[in-house]
Amino acid sequence: MLCFSKLPNTCFCHQGHSDTVEDVVFQPGSSAELASVADDSSLLFWDTRSGIAPVLRMAEAHGQSDLHVVDWSSLRPELVATGMSDSPPPPQHIFE
Repeated sequence: MLCFSKLPNTCFCHQGHSDTVEDVVFQPGSSAELASVADDSSLLFWDTRSGIAPVLRMAEAHGQSDLHVVDWSSLRPELVATGMSDSPPPPQHIFE
């Protein structure tokens, strides 16, 4: 379960990851769209206006490795970067 608060006195809970959530980031300029990564190897995209389930799931985004960081590009909002601690394979990926 992923719970977060961006507004005072407000908490949103979403269900999607099956292991520890490592990082969550809002899309620049949006208070509703975010991405998260977890030790379940998945990258999930969320829209708080669309219910509690992710709107897009990328299972095993780096194979079976734990994901540790995610961030949106501030220059190209359609790009998301993820990183893991294991190598090889390359410890970071860019998704469009």
